[in-house]
This record gives sequence, structure tokens and C-alpha cells, in this order.
Amino acid sequence: MRKALRLSTASTFSTAVLLALFVAAHSARAADKSNPKSKVTVMGKVSVEKDGDTFKSVKLTTTEGVVYQLTLDDKGNEVGKMYEGISVQVSGTESTKDKDKWLTVTLIGEKKKKGK
Repeated sequence: MRKALRLSTASTFSTAVLLALFVAAHSARAADKSNPKSKVTVMGKVSVEKDGDTFKSVKLTTTEGVVYQLTLDDKGNEVGKMYEGISVQVSGTESTKDKDKWLTVTLIGEKKKKGK
């Protein structure tokens, strides 16, 4: 009888562990789907934070107040270097990480002046 009880307890425990692993895996996939990456084009003013000549962050703030952290790859660094303090239009892939909006820039376009 004790042997049967031990087997039953072990079986129940194993089933519970497998169920917990399944729920955790399913939740991780659901979280990935809730944060899809999308292509966007936005216009905003560029601000930078530097450590010497190296960018610590490059941000683009839209007129609506949405702040995008730019990925510090070649394009993100180019935006920081060429457009600090001015408005620019950029296109790229948007994502969210820790409630911050991130943009990996794929295309940079200057703001057009009126009449041109």
C-alpha cells in the first residue's frame, strides 16, 4: 500500500511539473506575440547623450510626445551625429522593451522645408 501511495504521489508530482513547464512555455510564446515588431515612419526632434565621443543614447521625440530610443547601430549613430537638436524623419522597425519604445532605423530622410 505504501509503495502504491509513493508511486501515486510521484506520478502526481511529475504531472504537475510537466503542466507547469507547458504553461510557462505557452506564456513565453504569448508574450512574444503581444510585442510584435512593426515597420514605422516617424518625424521628431533628435536628442543625444554622450560619453566623450561615444553615444550612450540617441532619442527621437515626436510632436505628440512619443519618445523612441534608437538602436545604436550604424544608422542610429548617424542620426545622432547628423541631426542632434533638429527634426528628422526616419523609418525603421519599432519594438517595445521594458515599456520603452525602440526604433531600429533603416532609412533616414531630412525634414523638407516649405516651398521646396
